[in-house]
Amino acid sequence: MTEVRIEQLINTALKELSDLKLCDGSIKSYRYRAFQPILEFYGQNDEKFYREELMNELCLVYQEQLSTDAISQKTLTGVSEVYIF
Repeated sequence: MTEVRIEQLINTALKELSDLKLCDGSIKSYRYRAFQPILEFYGQNDEKFYREELMNELCLVYQEQLSTDAISQKTLTGVSEVYIF
């Protein structure tokens, strides 16, 4: 599989949302509530390229946050929608 930078994937996803005519506010919400945490997680792990195992690890982090009530089920559901790369 060809390596793809996580930023490139996120930018592609944001462009697709724009092409679907989502309003700017919705796109901004996806950017900061869903994609920014992914970028930060990748940065913390010193990784620039998409890695399925890293995304799985991030999902586990979110599951742990849900189990400790640090995030709501609604937040987890919203975030998990963007993990379909």
